[in-house]
Amino acid sequence: MTNVTPKHVAELVVYTLKPDKLHNFSAMLELVKNTLSQMKGFISYSTYQSDKERGKFMDLVLWDTIENAIDAAKKFQNDSTLKPFMDSFEKITLFEHFLPYKL
Repeated sequence: MTNVTPKHVAELVVYTLKPDKLHNFSAMLELVKNTLSQMKGFISYSTYQSDKERGKFMDLVLWDTIENAIDAAKKFQNDSTLKPFMDSFEKITLFEHFLPYKL
């Protein structure tokens, strides 16, 4: 994973999949990662799975600027090829951008 620098923007998404969507999650996630990696300002994408809930995941995406992160989120939501992924969510607990904390 790329080291976070003071200028990177972290996009954090916590979501739960519908139980019947777990079987093809890997294929959907690969499409998502490939799509996002082509967007302006993309740095890295990591996915984590809850140790307590099998269908709960967290994605951490790093962007170069807040503007590119917001623009990518808009494009993502309007991309028809990603509709199956978006429809696989039972719920989205958190979707937020985080800027580096300045002491």
